[in-house]
Amino acid sequence: MPLRSVVERASGDAEVEKGLSDGDTRVAATRCYLCNHKFEIDQDTCIQCDWCIDVSPRDCIKKVSRVFFDKDGAPSDYVQTDIAHEATYIYIDSDNCIRCGKCLRVCPTGAITMRKMERTPALRITGRAARSTGSPSSTARR
Repeated sequence: MPLRSVVERASGDAEVEKGLSDGDTRVAATRCYLCNHKFEIDQDTCIQCDWCIDVSPRDCIKKVSRVFFDKDGAPSDYVQTDIAHEATYIYIDSDNCIRCGKCLRVCPTGAITMRKMERTPALRITGRAARSTGSPSSTARR
């Protein structure tokens, strides 16, 4: 959201947030339709260049050294690392992802994909890992 400068704020009663332009409004509205989409990283294609981490506007893409799975094979927890030689996977935390698509557009190898998923409360997983109804191999595979 664009904000007024400190000088503009101090000199009047104008709103701090300026509002979105028509183009920005359309982009924001388009993202709302992506809530049932999941961004995934194919670990076999990923070269761990970290470009996706660099462009992510939130802390939703992480270097991970280990992923744990529940009895159904869905990711249930992970061990995060900031040390490059310990990182085995790049992981997208779907709970924190705003579906902006920046990671998808910047990936030089096309390792990041987006797929539509069914949203059912019964399949939600607690913990720090992404919620998934799909194959765990597509989100965390060596």
